Amino acid sequence: MSKLGLLSVFFAAVVGFTLSVAHAQSQEPRRLQSWEEAYARTYSKQYCDGVLSTYQSYIAMYQKQKNTLYVLVLTNSYKIFKGYCDVANNYRAIQATYDTWVKNKAAAEQAARNAKVSPTVPNAPTSPKVPATPVETPAAKSARLFGALAANGPNDSYFSSYQLPNGFNLTNTMNAWKTSRDCSDIEVYVFDTGVNATHPDLKKNVNSASGYNFVNNNSNSADDNNHGSWASGVIAAEANNGQGIAGICWSTKIIPYKVMDSQGRGTYSSILAGFSKANSQRNTLSKRAVFNFSLSIVDGLNWEIKNNAKVSAVGIRDLINDAKAKNTVVVFSAGNSGQHMGGAELQSQVPTNLLVVGSVNGTGVASQFTNYAGPTHVYAPGEKIAAPGLGTSYKLVDGTSFSGPMVAGAVALYSNAYPSKTATQVRDAVISSSSIRNDPRLGSIRVLDLSKLMATP
Repeated sequence: MSKLGLLSVFFAAVVGFTLSVAHAQSQEPRRLQSWEEAYARTYSKQYCDGVLSTYQSYIAMYQKQKNTLYVLVLTNSYKIFKGYCDVANNYRAIQATYDTWVKNKAAAEQAARNAKVSPTVPNAPTSPKVPATPVETPAAKSARLFGALAANGPNDSYFSSYQLPNGFNLTNTMNAWKTSRDCSDIEVYVFDTGVNATHPDLKKNVNSASGYNFVNNNSNSADDNNHGSWASGVIAAEANNGQGIAGICWSTKIIPYKVMDSQGRGTYSSILAGFSKANSQRNTLSKRAVFNFSLSIVDGLNWEIKNNAKVSAVGIRDLINDAKAKNTVVVFSAGNSGQHMGGAELQSQVPTNLLVVGSVNGTGVASQFTNYAGPTHVYAPGEKIAAPGLGTSYKLVDGTSFSGPMVAGAVALYSNAYPSKTATQVRDAVISSSSIRNDPRLGSIRVLDLSKLMATP
């Protein structure tokens, strides 16, 4: 940035500080203008902390490598970005002062009203009681939105031939849909290779305008691999449209966060930047959310737990706990290396809004490829899963990358039907309602049971 640009940042900070002091001395403090509110939202504390910590990590790395040029460039960039964040912090302080003034003023006015004695009105007529508006049940809302559920399920072309035998029979999905098929009050963030928002089975339930590309740092969240579209289809492919498959959620909005490239490769930097941004968005959006990670981030989580350390300045557990504070359930796929991930005590060391998901086949037998034990909470179908991809294609896919979205869809369905539940309560309901099975290789495992879940009050 030029000297002029730096001076403008400094000038904005000084002006903001001067205005805040001047108005703090007046009777009514200043309220932020709309562009100032937008600036403060853009440079949120979570976003700034994440970016600044990433700068610090790279500066430290290049200092060790004695790469003075990179250290100089990154240090200057760090200072510039911190200037932006300082301005946003100042705006938030101004708004906090105004909010406190409004609250105190309202309290004083209420106290004055309470102090007045209302005159007694003799023989005041009793107001007639207005009957309460009946609350629409999830089942009634689903029937209104989608029509009656046919006895043999939706008319999607691959439903009876692939989805029922390869997973939905095992998870009792049809019976769960009698309770609800609607997830319209939930947003599902899919951290993956992007989503094909033009696919006939995806376009209705994908909100690409709210997505982002953290690989190339732009707004193009389109899928260039297939993987993210496959995962999204499991969650929310349009149901009963006469083609393809039915997602667990018949209505929701997928928010595509592209954190992996066309080869399905990603870095902790891009993944955690996306995670941090999604948490930041939860500060301003009214809908509840579910975060789905069909990638091997669970390896980093295990490393953090076992080493009592962080993979970066802001760790994975930090971000999961931040999501918990915003009442968001996070779903991690367990991974496909067929590895034992440690003792069961690891489950007690992960945040209580996290679900780690392994894979079983359509009959409930653990997949040979699935990672298991350690923090794994529940298993779901992950073999021969029909899913929409690039263009107008469909494919049968295998992996915990698709058992995870099964559970993410279940979380969205349950959260929509029981909106008062906290993220921890939703997580616990998924686990406690799962069916306990004796696997020939792994012993006792818990397998997702959507019908029991939806019947859990």
